[in-house]
Amino acid sequence: MARHTFETIDPPALVSSLPARIEQSSPRIRTIVSLVALTVAAIAIVAPFAAVFAHLVATPHARTLMIEQPGSVLQLAFGLVVWTVLLGVPAQRLTRRLTVRRVVSLTAGYISVEETGLFGATVWTLPTSAFTGLAHHVRASVSGVRHELVLRHDDPSRTVLIALAPRFTQSDVERICSLLDVREIPARMLYERRQQASSAPYPALRSQTA
Repeated sequence: MARHTFETIDPPALVSSLPARIEQSSPRIRTIVSLVALTVAAIAIVAPFAAVFAHLVATPHARTLMIEQPGSVLQLAFGLVVWTVLLGVPAQRLTRRLTVRRVVSLTAGYISVEETGLFGATVWTLPTSAFTGLAHHVRASVSGVRHELVLRHDDPSRTVLIALAPRFTQSDVERICSLLDVREIPARMLYERRQQASSAPYPALRSQTA
């Protein structure tokens, strides 16, 4: 699926006509709380490693042992690197979730996406024929179950969330498929690997990074 899944859509109602504009983001308060909790956990985990290294550098006897037994120092360094990676990956995801915003514009035959984040903005446009189809995806998490309508593209970064709600009926799915002139596909196709050959004939009409 797409690298980032949004949790808030405005307007929340299902699109009923074209053209339409959909703004997508993630809950700021929940993300900030998660980021603060992760930061506290990182400090608690990394602080002992930092204290040990400070002791090794400041104590002459410890420096001598460090020279005589470099393997122990390498073990400490390896542990610090592992924890940094384990904590850094979710921290990066939370930071991106906090800053990224996406605006999806739907017109007859085309979809335009403008995504802004910490490192700039990206804009691209594709014809609806470039997408594999619309999938009715059910996502379960600690927050509960939600239903998503997702336009799948062979390039995961071009897969677009169209709508989300506590529940969608089959008539909702059929109505959006008719509106966008795309076919319905199984949700499992969202997790299939990219197929370069099938995506090649449909390059983005406009792509830029600022």
